[in-house]
Amino acid sequence: MNTDVAVVIDIPGRGQGLKAARNVTAGEVILSDLPIFIAQNDVGEFCTACLRALAGRNDTVACHDCGQATFCSGACERLAQEDPAGHSPAVCRTLSKLDLHGLSGESVAALRFLVQAQALFMASAHNEAARGRWAAFAGLSGAADSKSKDSSDLFRRLSTATFSAQLPQLAGSRPFLPEEVADALAKEELNGYGIMAQSGPQGERRIRGTAIYPTASLINHECLPNVARTDDFDAADVKAPHNTAVHFKALHDLPAGEEFTQSYFPMHTSYPVRQQRCQEQYGFTCTCPRCKEESTWPSDDEADSLGEGDMEVEAGGEPGSSMEAAEGEGERADAGYIQVFLLKYVCPQADCFGTMVPSQPGSSVHVCNMCGCQRSEAQFLADLKAAHSAEAMA
Repeated sequence: MNTDVAVVIDIPGRGQGLKAARNVTAGEVILSDLPIFIAQNDVGEFCTACLRALAGRNDTVACHDCGQATFCSGACERLAQEDPAGHSPAVCRTLSKLDLHGLSGESVAALRFLVQAQALFMASAHNEAARGRWAAFAGLSGAADSKSKDSSDLFRRLSTATFSAQLPQLAGSRPFLPEEVADALAKEELNGYGIMAQSGPQGERRIRGTAIYPTASLINHECLPNVARTDDFDAADVKAPHNTAVHFKALHDLPAGEEFTQSYFPMHTSYPVRQQRCQEQYGFTCTCPRCKEESTWPSDDEADSLGEGDMEVEAGGEPGSSMEAAEGEGERADAGYIQVFLLKYVCPQADCFGTMVPSQPGSSVHVCNMCGCQRSEAQFLADLKAAHSAEAMA
């Protein structure tokens, strides 16, 4: 972490967070973070080591020992084999013994994640580098109660595969206990970043895998965030494993001392769904200014303007009003401001709902962190005027 930009703070009732150590310019990178480890969702479409898309590559390598790993190159295969939490011999042998019968895709991904987490835990008993990474993972927030109801079957399958794999255990090394399985799943639930893939044939959002980041996990949620993440997973000019880093950019200018916040889900998500997900997945009630404002809206307005489908923006205020005039007013989130914020920062492409992020500090061009579409400040103001005109005619 660049302590010139971001510092860790303790927030009463909310744990830790990150705040600006100085004034931050829109588009500035406030954090770049490499993962503790990554776990892929599906085998064969993305590289097990670095999650690059494999389509169109002619140098892919498959693991014939377990049939549960594919790599974009021999270099990535070697990288994964040397990583205790990657595709090390312990991970490979355990994966080859897993009983996946009757499991949903989500449970298969969770079980693969547990195999890698357990391998890192076991290696931490005798490997200093693994010890540091495991300590970073163990230090993440997570309440085992949130996953305990789901963990018993996964523990049974993991322990059976571990025993069948006959992993050599050095002094101090042992496999997970049941409560450690529940704890690892809870940490993944609360701290894991879903790494997005290109949308499917019907426009559905897809996740290529999960990554656990040591510092990015400290960035708290807000429904009108001030930072958004970007990544380089498929960048041809970024060498693995550096392509697995995430970068957080400021959406607008921020003063020193301001807490950095991100949205844990797409910003177009409706108020009731946001509240439900915050409660069920993360265990808190969101009381941010946007939620306070939207809690007063009639339910029909919520569905019309912020539903899970296409978003109909109702721009408030005067046409051409400046976002910068309202940004930074932490407690202000009236209906007009919310709608203008969403119009500016939610991707205008149909069915994308990514976040429009300044391309670089001082730039008037914003780029979607999902689909890559670009929009200038002039184009945004034209869209804002058109939305206002449509509202006036309605």
